[in-house]
Amino acid sequence: MLRLLAGRVHAVVTGVTALPSGSRAMTRVESTEVEFGPLSAEEIDLGSCHRRATRDKAGAYAIQGGASRFVTRIAGSYH
Repeated sequence: MLRLLAGRVHAVVTGVTALPSGSRAMTRVESTEVEFGPLSAEEIDLGSCHRRATRDKAGAYAIQGGASRFVTRIAGSYH
């Protein structure tokens, strides 16, 4: 996955819906553009070593973790 993201821009889309009892559903969606810098084979291998920590992550990375060093630009919400 890191090989596919390297040197490219992608969108991270997060959505949540709340359905209070007896009420209408409330939905919110946030989209953020994230750009990764070019990655060497060594950096990709290092990132792949942490697969257990990224199995539950869309895109196989967590921006709050080690992948932050690959990010060169964010347009939108970091959180």
